[in-house]
Amino acid sequence: MDNNLIKYLDYGSVNISGAILANINNLGLTATESVILIELSYLKTRGINFPEPQIIVDMTGFDTKLVFDTIHQLVKKRFVAITSGKENVDEYSFTPLNQKINQLLEQHPDSKIEVTDSIKDTEEESLSNRQELFNNFTQEFGRPLSPIELETINDWLTIDKYSTKIVKLALREAVLKQVYSLKYIDRILISWKKQNITTVAQVEEQRKNYEQQKNNSNNQSTDLPKIPIFKIKKE
Repeated sequence: MDNNLIKYLDYGSVNISGAILANINNLGLTATESVILIELSYLKTRGINFPEPQIIVDMTGFDTKLVFDTIHQLVKKRFVAITSGKENVDEYSFTPLNQKINQLLEQHPDSKIEVTDSIKDTEEESLSNRQELFNNFTQEFGRPLSPIELETINDWLTIDKYSTKIVKLALREAVLKQVYSLKYIDRILISWKKQNITTVAQVEEQRKNYEQQKNNSNNQSTDLPKIPIFKIKKE
């Protein structure tokens, strides 16, 4: 690992998982590959160097065959390698991934800044915030998220630069309306963006104003003068 990559990992405490999330397209990863690669990286930090696929299945909710096939693709595309560790026990090596990230830095020197900005936004959110956000969606939807849904949520954070707190509030609005759709949540986020609503406080203020206008409208309708009803006699 050369100095460029060391600086990359040290800059702003950004880790490998953060680098993956911020550079999915540049690295040529699919959403599913990204999720499983991040989980493998996470497990390695916990001392699980060669996890059984079932562990990944339990963590992601993905189909067993999908996990098998994706890990095979990650090895084939040289994002990870299977090597022999201590006592000749197999383990996943992330050296190939480190090399790809280093090449990305050499080709795009400014990518370090882009990664940092995307991971640490105005609210200094961390990777754990993103993982928690994915978990929130899974819990509220009552099912595992599809790869396309994972990619959509990641795009909100990485490309559109929405904070995790704003996305959580949009999710809450959708749940209150009992609409479990990313398209509906996307419309909420776009609406807030058009109104220049970018903070939690502004969302709460908008909700209060809406409720107040609604109450005023109801009061006006009840305060209308009563119109006397005359019974017309038939001649």
